[in-house]
Amino acid sequence: MSGFDPLVGHVVVFFFVSVAAFGLAIRPLGAVRGFLVSGVSVLALSAISEALQPILTATRQAQPRDFGANSLGIAAAFVLSALLAGVFRKGARREFVTAMICVVGLLGSATTIVVGGDRINEVFTCWGKGLEPISAVAGAPIIHVEGESARVGGGEALPLGDGIVADDSAELRCSVLRSGGYSVVATVAPDSTDVGGPMRIFTSSSSTDFRRQNTHLGQDFDQLSIRISTEDGLQWESVPGVFVAGRLVTVAMVVSGGQVNVFVDGDWRAVFDLAGDSFVDWDESFPILIGDEFTRDRTFEGLIETVSVFDRAILEGDPLLGAGQS
Repeated sequence: MSGFDPLVGHVVVFFFVSVAAFGLAIRPLGAVRGFLVSGVSVLALSAISEALQPILTATRQAQPRDFGANSLGIAAAFVLSALLAGVFRKGARREFVTAMICVVGLLGSATTIVVGGDRINEVFTCWGKGLEPISAVAGAPIIHVEGESARVGGGEALPLGDGIVADDSAELRCSVLRSGGYSVVATVAPDSTDVGGPMRIFTSSSSTDFRRQNTHLGQDFDQLSIRISTEDGLQWESVPGVFVAGRLVTVAMVVSGGQVNVFVDGDWRAVFDLAGDSFVDWDESFPILIGDEFTRDRTFEGLIETVSVFDRAILEGDPLLGAGQS
């Protein structure tokens, strides 16, 4: 994940809370002075973090919500408190170090489990997994389907048997978790706009049941159907007036920062706020399919020329979105 990891901030805060507690116990008057000075550090670090936030966000190194200004400020406050409380004074150092080893182990483990459950899941289930771009070109897709063949990661182009791109979503899930966002771009031409379902263009799912879907891009009459699962459940949105029978159109959904932006032939069409912004609850056992649901009852009738999946948010104006086709 890009940006400051809130889990790290929480662990640091709890660590220094324990440091300050011992400082208070050893030398109360020194701790009081420390807490007064620490207020200045909180304000200073918060101001620095706020100043850097737009710069880092503009360079796409972090998202605003990822900043741990409060956590860093509180941590610094407790560092000063502990030092000014005299926790390293002669005669108390050995006892302090011994106690800290125990406290850090307990607080660090407990905080990591309680606060960072999603991150633990990601680290252990995605160790060494994830799809690399299908070519050495920067920004290349991680999945590309064209005609009757599909390429996944750095693998060879293989026949698209029964529309199944991959038997599971494990590596796709890990790629999305690693980057914190993804984009799906498809160029299609439906035979008709008199069918709903929605019919699947791209999907990571095993059923039409809302509990059995990670994400999909589909056709629902003339509307573009979007479904995205986050830690707060499945969310579905529709964009009307997208499809015309027999007309080739490039549709794209760009998911990042708790939002999904929709583009049609390169033109921005809509934005939706997601209830959550974590994809850790995606079920990696769901297959990835093109043109139909796994249950074979949501078949897209028409031409699917290309489908590309990127493990990043494509920016508005990028030719990959179909810019210039409208």
